[in-house]
Formats: sequence, C-alpha cells, structure tokens
Amino acid sequence: MKRVAVFASYNKEGIIATFVVHFLKELKKEVDDIIFIADNEIRPNEDYKLKDIVTYIQCERHACYDFGSYRRGYEWAAENGLLKDADELIFCNDSCYGPVYPFREVFSKMEEKNCDFWGMTESYQMRYHLQSYFLVFRQNVFLSEPFRAFVSSFEKQEDFWEYVKKYETMFAEHLLSSGFDCASFCSYDSVVGSERKELDNPCMYPVTLLSLGMPLVKRKVFINKHGGFLRESQKVLMNEIKKHNPALYDIIRDDSYEQLLDADDNRAVFEAKLEEREYMIDYLTKKRRKHLRVIRILGYTLAVAVVALGLSCLNKTLAK
Repeated sequence: MKRVAVFASYNKEGIIATFVVHFLKELKKEVDDIIFIADNEIRPNEDYKLKDIVTYIQCERHACYDFGSYRRGYEWAAENGLLKDADELIFCNDSCYGPVYPFREVFSKMEEKNCDFWGMTESYQMRYHLQSYFLVFRQNVFLSEPFRAFVSSFEKQEDFWEYVKKYETMFAEHLLSSGFDCASFCSYDSVVGSERKELDNPCMYPVTLLSLGMPLVKRKVFINKHGGFLRESQKVLMNEIKKHNPALYDIIRDDSYEQLLDADDNRAVFEAKLEEREYMIDYLTKKRRKHLRVIRILGYTLAVAVVALGLSCLNKTLAK
C-alpha cells in the first residue's frame, strides 16, 4: 500500500525538535513520502535533520496553524503527482509524542475497517468529529471534489478556537454528508465512557489510550495548553511509556522539561508535574487537616472562654 503523509509543524525557536525527528523516522517505515510543512522559518542546516526522511520540506511563516500546513502539503503533493497512485493520504502534526508502539500495528488494524477515512480518536466536543492531529484518508476521499474543496478553504482565522470550530470539528461532518464513512482507532466510549459525551477530550485519558494500543501521546498532557484537564496520572503515564519505549521516554522527558521551563521559567515545575495529582491531593488533604485542627482549637478556646465568662457572671450574681 502506498501512503503519502503531510506533517504540520511549528517551532518558534526555528528548530526541528528531536521528538519530531523520532516521530518522522518511525512514520517513514509505513509511508512512501512525507511532506514536511513548518509554519515558521528554520535555522541554517536544521533541514539536514530530515535528510533521507522527507520528500519535500517547506519552512515559512503562513500563520494558518496546522490546517494551513495541511493545505500547502496537500496542494504540493497533488501538483507533483504524488497522489495519483497513492492509496492513503495522512494529515498529522507535531502536537504528539510517539510512537510508543510501532505505527504498523495501527495501520494493520485499520486496514480491516470498512471505512473511507479514519482518525486515532473521536470526540463529541462541539459536535462529533475525528481529532485532527492524525487523520488518514483513502483514495476515493482525497481525490474527490468535496475533499479538495474543503481543504482548499483552509485560511487564516482570528484565533486557535476558530480553526477548531470551522475546520477540525467540521471536517468529518463535511465528508460524512458527502457520502463517505469514517472510523476511529480508539472509540470514544472505550476511552471515556458513553455517559460523558460532549464533556471530555479523550486525549486527556492517555493511560487508558495506551492500554488500547494508541501509539501517540498529546504533548499538552504535560502542560495545560488550549484547554483540557488531564484525567489520569502523568506519573503513571511516564512509567508506562518508559516500560514500553525507554528511548521515547528520554525524548519526552527532555522535551517536556523544556516546555515547562518555557511556560513557567521554573526548574521545579517539571518534578512537581510528574508527581502532580498524587502529591497535590496529599498536600491539600494535609492542609485541610491542619485547617480543621486550627478550627477545633479555636472552637475549644472559644468554648472555654464562654464557660469562664458564664462562671464569672454567675459568681458576681451570687456575690450580690
């Protein structure tokens, strides 16, 4: 099977990060061509990191987020004849670490699915959609006019959430309404449960996702960005990654550390993050107990004072 991937990236420092190189090396094992589109200029010689990995690299500021990169990569692939004999087209980006497990396991499973396009995870936030960090389209979709028209509509929006509303959450709906069928590698119910539709982002359950064979971990689970509240332990997550893929564990640890320093400029934050809720719950419990002890002491003191005052008043009354 011939696959073409468009990889969208952004790095404000103008570098191609180690986790990106690792991701692309592993993806290259399953695809024939990778088109790398960065929404930023890069430092001299950075592109050498992708030598023998990508077919084409474009690094220039367009300020249209990942969707602008997807559009540019798709158009380049079409113009240069890469899509004519391709079986699948992949849109993916640098919002994830991975793969924890080989991509081959996912592609093998999804080849058996009777669908026209698929994603790693599905969501019901805003409306039903496939989350846009990893999407796979089969030939009947990516050579169709509805697909071409929708991707060609990707243009600059006012903010991140406008991209989510106009493009991410509408992509699947547009294709479904055009007669195509979709699937998800990890179903929403298997991750979150059927009772919490519209409430939760399945990517905030990274430990559960790993247990289902999900090879990717969203970077934002290590630092709260663009919304979402982590539902599972970072400490357990890192232990699971270390158990299955020690090399990736080191890459994630180093990159997450840099993310947190960049966000908070505080060296202690990373360690606190890895301990995260277990530590915080223990801390808050102890703090609550301390407050309760203070309240009890104040209550006893007040009670003693009231009793003493009452006895004093009684003594004065008897003395009269």
